[in-house]
Amino acid sequence: MPHRGVTEVEVITVLERGQAVAAQGSRRAKELVFSHEKEWAGRYYPEKKVKVVYMEEEDKMVVVTVLAYYGRWS
Repeated sequence: MPHRGVTEVEVITVLERGQAVAAQGSRRAKELVFSHEKEWAGRYYPEKKVKVVYMEEEDKMVVVTVLAYYGRWS
């Protein structure tokens, strides 16, 4: 996840407090906008939206992928 600019703490925060969004099939997804206020890939971005796609299996969540979008949403 570091190569996408997302920390494990951010992923957990999205799963706990994120807004549910559409996902394909039996997958689920949540996303949350974080203040970023720094550069990513040589460009300044005020915010970062983290989307976590996951599946629920019996008594656990399995993260399928984590996506990061940089820009402004507020």
